[in-house]
This record gives sequence, structure tokens and C-alpha cells, in this order.
Amino acid sequence: MPASEGAAQAADKGAVQASSQGADQGANVGTAKSVSEGADRQALENAIFTLLAQRQSGATICPSDAARALYPDAADWRAAMPAVRGVAAQLAAQGRLVVTQGGKTVDITTAKGPIRLRLPSDDANV
Repeated sequence: MPASEGAAQAADKGAVQASSQGADQGANVGTAKSVSEGADRQALENAIFTLLAQRQSGATICPSDAARALYPDAADWRAAMPAVRGVAAQLAAQGRLVVTQGGKTVDITTAKGPIRLRLPSDDANV
């Protein structure tokens, strides 16, 4: 399967997981459902790029930074995390974002554990 298809599937899976997690957490149902909608997916994308634009060139952000920017309440931003990873997967598949782990570029669809996000640069090995 091409990487872009895997990333798109991961993005869709992230939105579905966000919805199901929200349903499990009761109070977060509205937030989790809204995160899977197009408008909030765009808001997550905007949050990612806004945060990266505020950093030095080559700097990274944690996906939770974007979730917290939109959903300051701890339960809400945690429920949004699968959707943030899904948006990041789509952006990475489009070449608009680089996902790293331990300072090395990784495939978000197979990465386990904490990841970081950064803008692409001319240095392909960073």
C-alpha cells in the first residue's frame, strides 16, 4: 500500500477513534464528534501550522500542543489527540509536514509512542 494511502487511512481511523473515545468519556462526546468534522480538522491543521510558524526554523511541536491550543480543558484535548494524529498523517502524506521520533523522520502510520511535528526543510535527512 502506498504511504499516502496508509496515512489517509490512519487519518480516517484517528477521527473514528476520537469519536469512539469521546463516547466512552461521556462529557467529551461533543468535542470528539466535532473534531472529526471538516471545520475542526481545518482548525487543527491551522493550529499545527500556526504553532510551527511561531518556532525557529527546524523546530518541532508535540501534537498535543495543537490539541491544547484548541481545547484547553485536559479531557477535551486528550480526546482530540487521535484526530490531531490523523490530520498530521494527512499533512505528512501530502509532504506538508514531517513526523519525527527521537529526532529521526518516521512514518506516522507505524510510529508507536511520542512523536514530534515539523515543517519540511531542504535537509531530507533531518
